[in-house]
Amino acid sequence: MRRRNRLLALALPVAVLLLWTDRAPPPDWSNRFALCRPVPLIDRVAGTAVTGPEDVAYDPASGLVFISAYDRRVSADEPAGGGIYAVALAALLAARGPVGVDRISRTVDRDRQMRPHGIALWRSDRWLWLFAVLHHAAEDGSRLTRLARFRVLPGGLEAAGQIGGAAACRANDVVALDRQTAIISQTHGTCRPRWPLIGDAFDAASGRAVRLSFDDGAPVVRLGEGLGHANGVAWGADGTVYVAETRGGTLAILSDSAEGEAERVDLGGGPDNLSWAADGRLLTTLHPDLFRLALAFAGLVDHVASHVVAVDPQDGAVETLFRDPGGQFASAATAAVGADGHLLVGSVLDSALVLCRRAAPAGTAP
Repeated sequence: MRRRNRLLALALPVAVLLLWTDRAPPPDWSNRFALCRPVPLIDRVAGTAVTGPEDVAYDPASGLVFISAYDRRVSADEPAGGGIYAVALAALLAARGPVGVDRISRTVDRDRQMRPHGIALWRSDRWLWLFAVLHHAAEDGSRLTRLARFRVLPGGLEAAGQIGGAAACRANDVVALDRQTAIISQTHGTCRPRWPLIGDAFDAASGRAVRLSFDDGAPVVRLGEGLGHANGVAWGADGTVYVAETRGGTLAILSDSAEGEAERVDLGGGPDNLSWAADGRLLTTLHPDLFRLALAFAGLVDHVASHVVAVDPQDGAVETLFRDPGGQFASAATAAVGADGHLLVGSVLDSALVLCRRAAPAGTAP
């Protein structure tokens, strides 16, 4: 009897969560936008859905949207079936159905083994550079990470160096400072294979932000430590570094000089990737329920809430831009990017981007 009661006690919360999606309100959004809708993504060559567009970057000069995607629910010994994709913003705006996207990483990943996470762009006088955090499986089953740099060419990506080993261990997101230098977030402060499970179980805050350089002999600079699952990272022109603490539900504000303690802004949910809006605020997505997100990764639930906010780094004010409590348009949104006043939202579990069209003239919305 006691065994059955324990099983019922464990099953009841899961059953409640399974019923939650049907009772959730429909998606809604800020009046900054005329309409939000999902735009399904299709690999233009393979003809298959692009699953898990978890990070997004926009290059205004070319009008191209870059997407990092792979199916997180595929086991480590199987081809991830993802990569880095590009599509014109104009094509997304004109779409009335699925949109074909180009897998520009095919030139450096013919076997479709790439498992990209955070991506960042840097445009120099001559080239557009793309930085990407890449994960891959080691022989012992653990996940290794490296920071890769590419030149974006008309025919695809061209490899231009990588940083691996302890310097890039547990890397999650990246922001480019110039074509040689980047800051990465590291979810955990150790490379030991099973530490993430142990650390997360006991809520150990061991994440950090690190500045890396592709110049030979350049030092690795730790900018902040003791972060609660360091996730998205952004850099301000004044040298301030912003890191999303997913487990802490906060935005950590650090100095690029590696001096002083981090300031924190409470966001009311677990933040993910970060990007700058045109009005000087930070865009991020929030995970309201990390337990349900874990169930989704395990395949136990299909839909997870999405929440996109703009954060004023000066006073900590938070404005909701898009909310999808039932995960109908975007399940577990992980990235939000402004593009000519429109808003693009990527999701780690879906096969679509949410496009929110601006309701006002260009330059007046994120």
